[in-house]
Amino acid sequence: MKLSTERLIARYRSRGVLIDANLLLLFFVGMVDRQLISSFERTRNFAPEDYDTLCRLLVAFRKRVVTPNVLTEVSNLAGKLKDKYCQAVFEGIRQAFESLHEEYVPSRVATKRNEFVKFGLTDAVLMALAEKKMLLLTADFPLANFCASTGADVLNFNHLRMLNWQ
Repeated sequence: MKLSTERLIARYRSRGVLIDANLLLLFFVGMVDRQLISSFERTRNFAPEDYDTLCRLLVAFRKRVVTPNVLTEVSNLAGKLKDKYCQAVFEGIRQAFESLHEEYVPSRVATKRNEFVKFGLTDAVLMALAEKKMLLLTADFPLANFCASTGADVLNFNHLRMLNWQ
């Protein structure tokens, strides 16, 4: 697994990595307060060390790609934080736009995909972009499995966590 992870990183280093909503939320929450990761209901399944792993991984790519759908989900989830944390996360999102590349797939295109009914709009958009030879980074096992089964390149963050990837 580690070898294939290293190969995927090398292959997509300049093309970039497409980040799923849960990991992007982990990134922003961790930027504000690493200890908040374990107490916030939407990031509780992660540990502060996962934030470190994510940061090490994201630095390996010249381009970090998000979609408007992912950003909307992250904004909605972050809105559930207590006021001072919510404001800090939103400020982090605002500042991160300097280093994020936003890709757009029209909803009318994404909803025509067969997977839309099973996975929803955000994941259908991610699938469409992953098929265009973008590396998808996700902690969503069903999404990762499905994308891999279609031949798309995907990194399941949970595998990196289990390996203590450095």
